[in-house]
Amino acid sequence: MESDLVQDKVEFDKLKNRVLTLILEHKCSSVKELAAKSKIDIDRLRDILAELESENKIELYDTFTFFDYISSIRAVPLWFVLGTIFITLTSIYLIPEESQFSIIRAVLGSIFVFLPGYSISKALFTRELSNIMLIALSIGISLVLIPLEILFLDYMGSIDLNSIVLVSSIISIAAISISVYRSIISGKQYG
Repeated sequence: MESDLVQDKVEFDKLKNRVLTLILEHKCSSVKELAAKSKIDIDRLRDILAELESENKIELYDTFTFFDYISSIRAVPLWFVLGTIFITLTSIYLIPEESQFSIIRAVLGSIFVFLPGYSISKALFTRELSNIMLIALSIGISLVLIPLEILFLDYMGSIDLNSIVLVSSIISIAAISISVYRSIISGKQYG
């Protein structure tokens, strides 16, 4: 019984050394590639990699791509921002001001005003925020940002609906892009 345990330990250590050699010398960078080259059962390979990581001989990273991100639940803020911008722009330019559907423009415009603050708060704060905190930050940042946008546009010489919508959209998309980038790099969801 004891000799079996010693033999298993010796075999496990040999497999660990083989895997470490494959990683270092053959530059295997994924578990799939490592499994194919080592011909080790995937469950056993996971145990070996976990052991090597616990011994600080290797560092494991998730390979999480942009396409993985946009198809996951973590992309809800991205889709919310892009969808709100699209729907708002569509309603601004397709629904006349004196239409029976102008209330839709007003509601979407109200949401659109706070979109830059929402995007910036998602980009700045790496921990998950409660919904109340996120709404409060979105409103606060937007209330500070709107006068700055107007001052910028006044300096540039054109304060009209198109320029306000353009600047707000650019700020929102830039800030949510930073949030997405940080989320993908860290592998964490930013609330």
